[in-house]
Amino acid sequence: MAEDSGGGALPTGGVVGSAVHGPVAGSVVQTGQVHGGVHVHVESSPASDRQPPRELPADTPFFVGRTEHLARPVDARARSPWVISGMAGIGKTALAVRWAHHLTADYPDGCLFLDLHGHTPGVGPVKPGAALDRLLQALGVARERLPVRTADKSALYRSLLAGTRTVVVLDNAAGADQVRPLLPGTPGCLVLVTSRRHLASLDDGLAVPLEALREEDGLDLLRRICGAERVDGDRGAARRIVELCSGLPLAIRICAARLRARPSWTLAALADRLARQTGDLAELDDGERSVAAAFTMSYRELTDEQRRVFRLLAAHPGADFDGYAAAALTGRTLDRAQQACESLVDAHLLVEPAADRYRFHDLVRRFGGHLTAVHGTPRDRRAALVALFDHYRHTAAVAMDRMSPDEKRHRPAVPPADSPRPPLPDAATGRAWLDAERGNLVEVCRRATALGLPHHAVDLAATLYRYLDVHCHLADAVVVHMCAHNAARSVEDRHAEAEAWTRLGTTQWQRGCFGDAAEAGTRALELFRALGDHAGQGRVLNSLAITLWRQGRYRQAEQRSREALETHRAVGDRAGTARALGNLALVHWRRGRLDRAVHRNRQALALYLELDDLRGQARALGNIGNVRCRQGHHGEAVAHHHQALGLYTAVGDRAGEADALANLGVAFQHQGLHRQAVDHHHRALALFREIGDLNGEARAHNGLGEHLLTTAAPVRAHAEHRLALDLARYTGDRHEQARAHHGLARACRALGDGTSARHHELRAVEAAAE
Repeated sequence: MAEDSGGGALPTGGVVGSAVHGPVAGSVVQTGQVHGGVHVHVESSPASDRQPPRELPADTPFFVGRTEHLARPVDARARSPWVISGMAGIGKTALAVRWAHHLTADYPDGCLFLDLHGHTPGVGPVKPGAALDRLLQALGVARERLPVRTADKSALYRSLLAGTRTVVVLDNAAGADQVRPLLPGTPGCLVLVTSRRHLASLDDGLAVPLEALREEDGLDLLRRICGAERVDGDRGAARRIVELCSGLPLAIRICAARLRARPSWTLAALADRLARQTGDLAELDDGERSVAAAFTMSYRELTDEQRRVFRLLAAHPGADFDGYAAAALTGRTLDRAQQACESLVDAHLLVEPAADRYRFHDLVRRFGGHLTAVHGTPRDRRAALVALFDHYRHTAAVAMDRMSPDEKRHRPAVPPADSPRPPLPDAATGRAWLDAERGNLVEVCRRATALGLPHHAVDLAATLYRYLDVHCHLADAVVVHMCAHNAARSVEDRHAEAEAWTRLGTTQWQRGCFGDAAEAGTRALELFRALGDHAGQGRVLNSLAITLWRQGRYRQAEQRSREALETHRAVGDRAGTARALGNLALVHWRRGRLDRAVHRNRQALALYLELDDLRGQARALGNIGNVRCRQGHHGEAVAHHHQALGLYTAVGDRAGEADALANLGVAFQHQGLHRQAVDHHHRALALFREIGDLNGEARAHNGLGEHLLTTAAPVRAHAEHRLALDLARYTGDRHEQARAHHGLARACRALGDGTSARHHELRAVEAAAE
């Protein structure tokens, strides 16, 4: 039976890899164990027309100094990253970007750039898994083909960079643990890391500590922005400005921008203004406080309208935002909000990394947050955030309606927002908006309950469920559904709490965390029973049944399936009834009740045909094929699995495709069609990896091992069954554990290792008995 399933942390000896597009499109990714760890080998493939990534931001025309750093020789044979460290505003990113641009001719295979948000106020550091998603996509891996587990992503990333000369800039790192999974594994690439910390624990990191600009470099920066004649006309005042800015490029640029915008000001007048500023950033560290005067001066030069917009924008909970979010947060029209943002960009208080996409420098955001607390009222701030959260909730609902219109009735009815909404005419634009705003949507869920808006968290979790589920954003899904659970409890909405537990259980199932899935399902069931919600009970009972079945707990799985069947029949839920019948058939199949398994599957198939449910039909056909294969009717089994594969392909169910391919591999193997068998097992394995189905990977490895035993290759068979056993132990799938032990016993006996063979035979019997 094909189920949507995912992976958690990588077990020892686990597997890695994914099919990709781009430079390695069409490659076969192979895996194996190396000294207890894992490795990936990507076979060669035809060259791609895809251009190498060129992600470096534009080099600033106002870069000065740092000649001693830029002159340092770079050894292409070294694997060590360069760690550029220093306080905020010192120019770490500017140096990294200038250095990378300076060396691009020596690194023809592309440039990657990623902001890790290690010190962005209100925004958590980017997790290594999410960072690898971004880097892999830049290297040509399609979103739907990203591995789920972080270890798999890191291994694939290293494989894609191996043998290339690529520049990788990892900006604003929180610490060494965030950076390690993002480092190439072989020499040849240039890695530049920026951080406020030295990252001394990063093995072999080459330290590039930055100090303040020398006085002459600071004066040069002033000249470039506001003119040499003006600066050289009063060098004493210019030196005073550089000193008051403590030689920090960020502060000097802001002051110079004010001078350029005020031709009538003298440098002496600007220096006096700086000296008079009070500590509007008193909460900053001593080293950062030196930029307070520059911020304060620039802020006070804004109009009242611009000041209010600046304060409100600093309250945005995410890392960046677009013009529509700015309009919602500030209560402006889209045009006025965008104009205000552009004016803040001109004042160097806001950065525009992409068209209509804005973000703050970390220190500027802290400055704005301080002003919001001092000058704004809690009521005004709350009203602005409510408007912003309304915008995200409503636009997310519209995006999901475009992507999954047939499921609209299962999502909450969300009231329209008063602010402008981006045009989302089709599924592609809806998906693009969700991808761009996913981080912000997760942050809204985090903040909503604390702000006294629990229904926003509940509605967003229900709205985003299918998007996060289908596209395997499982870590975000856990956060979102836990936030929804906490929000529901805060208002004693027991039905919403039960739904949150149900969705969390499904997500944990996807991750391969069956224990957590069972716990969440049990809690949901208790709540639905207390509420007298029979439809909810039926759904959770079915989920619990399939979880128990995966764990090999067949007696409990059968009990839950029968309870689900009675419940669905009582409320007239034919789809739920069909699923319960299919779950019962699975138990009968595993327990050797083959005639009953065929009967239940055919009952389920009849209901799915009445409902015109193609995915359900495919599932039932595949299950019938498995039973017929076990009964020895291998040709009939192949026919059923081919039908299932066609239906899964038609509805775009990749998990179902993988399941059908694995089943075909087993059926072909029984027919003695070894070439077809191994081809289908490999295709299944690749798909299972793409979607992160740990149990599927175990099945495919066991299938390959069994094939290799029939073709007299016991060494390779032993390796496949060993991988299957590691995966099945991690997920708790006792059936696949027993199958792996049985295969290991056969392989050990063929290799003349009778002691190990007897050990595995005993373990196979124990696992099967359990």
